[in-house]
Amino acid sequence: LFIYDDHNLRAIQFHDLHPDVRTLLMDTFGNLWIGTAGNGLWRYHPNRRLEHLPASTGFSGTTVISLLIDRENNLWAGTLDGGLNRLSSTFVTSISTLEHLASDYALSVFEDSSGRIWLGTDRGTQFWDGHTLHTIHLPTDVPTPSTLSFAENPPGTIWIGTNDGIYIWNPHHVKRGPRLPDNRIRVLLATRKGVWVGTNGGVFLVSPSDYRILGQWTAENGLASQQIHTLVSHGDQIWIGTSGGGAYQLNPVNGELKPLFDTAPLNQSVVLAFYFDDTGVWIGTFGLGLLHMNGKRIVRFDRSDGLPDDGIFTILPDASGYLWMNSNRGIFRVKKADLLTHARNRSRHLRIRLLGTADGLRNPEGNGGNQPAGLRDHRGNLWFPTMGGFAVIQPESVEKTRDRQIPVIIEKVTVNDRPIRLSNEKSLVIGPGVHRVSIKFTGIFLTDPENVLYRYRLEGFEDNWTRPTRTNRVVYSNLPPGHYRFVVQATTGPSERFPSQAILKMWIKPYWYEQPLYRFGLTFLFIFFIALAVRQRFQRSKRHQARLEQLVRERTRALQDALNELEAANRRLEALSYMDGLTGVPNRRYFEEMFLREWNRAQRLNLTLALLIIDVDRFKRFNDTYGHLAGDDCLKQIARTIQNTLRRGTDVVARYGGDEFVVMLPDVDLKGAWTVAHALKNAIEQLTIPHEASDVAPIVTVSIGGIVVPGGGVPSRDRILENADAALYTAKHKGRNRIEIQALGHRDTPDS
Repeated sequence: LFIYDDHNLRAIQFHDLHPDVRTLLMDTFGNLWIGTAGNGLWRYHPNRRLEHLPASTGFSGTTVISLLIDRENNLWAGTLDGGLNRLSSTFVTSISTLEHLASDYALSVFEDSSGRIWLGTDRGTQFWDGHTLHTIHLPTDVPTPSTLSFAENPPGTIWIGTNDGIYIWNPHHVKRGPRLPDNRIRVLLATRKGVWVGTNGGVFLVSPSDYRILGQWTAENGLASQQIHTLVSHGDQIWIGTSGGGAYQLNPVNGELKPLFDTAPLNQSVVLAFYFDDTGVWIGTFGLGLLHMNGKRIVRFDRSDGLPDDGIFTILPDASGYLWMNSNRGIFRVKKADLLTHARNRSRHLRIRLLGTADGLRNPEGNGGNQPAGLRDHRGNLWFPTMGGFAVIQPESVEKTRDRQIPVIIEKVTVNDRPIRLSNEKSLVIGPGVHRVSIKFTGIFLTDPENVLYRYRLEGFEDNWTRPTRTNRVVYSNLPPGHYRFVVQATTGPSERFPSQAILKMWIKPYWYEQPLYRFGLTFLFIFFIALAVRQRFQRSKRHQARLEQLVRERTRALQDALNELEAANRRLEALSYMDGLTGVPNRRYFEEMFLREWNRAQRLNLTLALLIIDVDRFKRFNDTYGHLAGDDCLKQIARTIQNTLRRGTDVVARYGGDEFVVMLPDVDLKGAWTVAHALKNAIEQLTIPHEASDVAPIVTVSIGGIVVPGGGVPSRDRILENADAALYTAKHKGRNRIEIQALGHRDTPDS
């Protein structure tokens, strides 16, 4: 490559390489992009600095043959050997295996007093000094223990919590720390009184000098759940978040434990995070969304208010008044003032900025349940653990997103499930007999298509705009004949302005008998004949009016009494017909009706649907060994355990036949199905029902087969049941006492 300027021709030196230059493009910032054959993509800055984009940046391909800058300032690079790349400026930096992180499964992050950033993954411990990742080798028999938590006490000494206990690091050596009754160290919190440790077996206070246990709080002290997710020191109290037991306040002086919530479902919630400010305390939960507590007043924010997820792992503030949160569906921010306003006036939808891969995240799915599961460092940067390593966000660099004028198009219209060809005028004339009109629309925004927000209304049918949504399809059923105007608007920014819109006009024709003149004549004749009949009837029955009215009242009262008795009997009979007489859980008839309803709902709303079939291992041998009465009692215990383990009101359990149970989980993805299946399997094993005749285990165990159907791809109910039954067969064929769940045509089979 040569550049001619100031009447001179000079060559650009490519770091001692001599590439074959194939394409050039100048962007709006004065950068010259250079596509080469065999040496990838280069950028020549206005200050004459030459930069190469290696594969570690995510760029694929070595031979670049075409370059394009779109109207959103994205750079598109087409290659011969690596497909199509899109490059855009982001405010998110990722630290993952590409940057030599031990694993992309990030778990915890912590900043010590010297500014080092400690990173915990499922494959060990590392720290970042601002330039390089350093690996800490723990003296453990476990090859790669998962690092779940960090704390510093005294300064310069780092406590490292793993699934194999506590380790102590200082610049001179690493050694094993105090041994506790439970080795899974989820939470570490350093205070002046010592180091507080949260485990799966309760809370412990440990002396940092001699590692003595100064205090411990378990179920015997009043904890409803011993699995600890967070510990925070605020005022003179230690705030404790548990898994399924709500939250507690602990007085370190007298050891008194006080529950924060006294009513369900809060006192049974999974509490993952606390953040305190001058408005009260913000509480992150799993399943109940975000809570704000001020005194005794508690306000809840969840997906119905616009949050991407009801599981909040971390709550971090920035300097601009935003709260940043991590969840399974990604990292997002919301204005704190908007939350407080929304708490007083629920009519307005919260505006959320959800980050995705377009913002620089390698994997948007967040992680949590340990502490610290998020960090605001001394520079103001926010660190979050994700399934794609650690995401580092510079909040002050987040561009103020403008409401961009993006094209909005009506993409597809179907009437009674038949596609309709659209004209250039975007006007439809539809014949009579319309039962279902489906409209699909799209806002074209290549930078971040997943975060385009829409609102729409059908003028002539509804007056108000819908709440902002990312869904780009709407269905109207049984629209009456008439003229309609469908208007859809789109935005890419966080404000209430929707600068782009598309319009579709529709005229639904009436049948001849639905026209106004026909209806008027029919109504007139009906009223005339009714009036004539009433007049004649009145004249014939005037002398017997009093007697007939009395007779009607008596017979009406008797009939009503009979109907009330019949309805009560029918309700009792229907309730009995839906219950399994042995186990007390719903029977197969009830399951089939609920399965039909949830299957239809999944099709209509593009929701996921999970189905689990549970089979008791070697149950016939159990009956032969212990007798049918013991077998019946075993099935009753298993049924109660399944019912108690399922936490959502929408989950359904039923006895499917013999020793088989079925569990239906609406709107649950593959990870959620695995979580529920493991919880059910572990809960049944914890019953420890003896089974000496089993060749699987000395106690009663179960095999679980399941199917997870993604949104938009719901097959027939028979196929769902066949796949779930096939997964159960696989689990039994592989030795029983395990879980097999299929999804999207593949099988996920960990060691279960």
